[in-house]
Amino acid sequence: ATPWSPVVWKINTSALQILALATVAVILVIVVLRFPIKRIAAPIAKTAKRLVEFADGDISSPAPTTDLGGEIQDMTEALDSMIKTISGCIGDIRNVLTSMADGDLTARPSVEYKGEFSEISISLENIGDSLNQVMSEVGRSATEVRDGASQLAEGSSQLSQNAVTQAAAVDEITSTVLDIAKKTEANNENVKRALE
Repeated sequence: ATPWSPVVWKINTSALQILALATVAVILVIVVLRFPIKRIAAPIAKTAKRLVEFADGDISSPAPTTDLGGEIQDMTEALDSMIKTISGCIGDIRNVLTSMADGDLTARPSVEYKGEFSEISISLENIGDSLNQVMSEVGRSATEVRDGASQLAEGSSQLSQNAVTQAAAVDEITSTVLDIAKKTEANNENVKRALE
C-alpha cells in the first residue's frame, strides 16, 4: 500500500469533515423544522377534514380555528364564513318551505342571499307568488261554484213550488170537469124524462 501524501490526507480529512457537517446540518434542519411544519400542517389537515365533512352534509359544525396568522388563518376564516353563509341559506330555505307546507304562502326568505345564492332567494319568492296566485284562482273558482250551486238550488225550489201550484190547479180543473160531467149527466137524465 502506498502511503498518502499529506495533501491527499488533508483533502480526504476535509471531505470527511464537510460530509459530517452536512449530515449534522440536515439532521438539525429536520429536527428544527419538524415542529413548525407540524404546526402549519395540523390546521391544514383539520381544514381538509372539515371540508370532507361539509361535502358529506355536515353544514353546521364550525370550521377549525388557528392563531398562526397569514394564509392559513385566512383559509380557515374563509371556510368558516362559507359554512355560515351556506348554513344560513339552507336554514332559511328550510323555514320558508316548512311555512309554505303548513299553509303560510306569504313566507319569504329572511336572510340576505349573496352572489349567485340570490337566485335561490328569487326562486323562493317566485314559488310563493305562484302558489298565492293559484290559490287565489282556486278561491275564486270555489266562490263561483258556490254561487252557481246557490242559484241552482233557488231555481229548483222555484220549479218545485210551480209544480205544486200546477198540481193544485190540475186537481181543481179535474174536480170542475167531474162536477160538469155530473151536471151534464143529470141534465141528460132530465132531458130523457122530459121527452118521455
